[in-house]
Amino acid sequence: MRKLGLSLTILVIMFASLTVQAAEVPPNPDEEGIWVIDSAQVLSNTQFDILNEISNEIYLESGKPIVVLTIESYQEQGAEGMDKEQYARLAFDDYGINDDDNENKAILIFMSQQDRQFWIELGGGYAGQWDWYVQEVFDYEVRPYLSEDMWYE
Repeated sequence: MRKLGLSLTILVIMFASLTVQAAEVPPNPDEEGIWVIDSAQVLSNTQFDILNEISNEIYLESGKPIVVLTIESYQEQGAEGMDKEQYARLAFDDYGINDDDNENKAILIFMSQQDRQFWIELGGGYAGQWDWYVQEVFDYEVRPYLSEDMWYE
């Protein structure tokens, strides 16, 4: 009976890892100075350019990147069953986001339009430092705009 339980556990873990591996992130633009990946196309060209310019200025001043990623839905990315934190971490790792000092002080701002999900993924170099602040920003500054489909704001 113990072997059957162990075998089932291994099968469940293998199935779960296959599901996660099937998830994809939109392609990285592979262009220097491009920090916005608007796969959901929720931004106008002007909004895209402004956000990208702000992210690029922050990076040039601090060496710490801020990447903005939008997707239409988890389903479109083959990521059904993932939550916002899991998907943001997958994208963060897939893009290899890191700061110039290799301290893992980088930020990914993630939004899934159809799933109405938003997440700010902080690199490990920020562990525990800004969690409370990020939550406050989301609660008071981001959520009201997202509820009105004001993605850029």
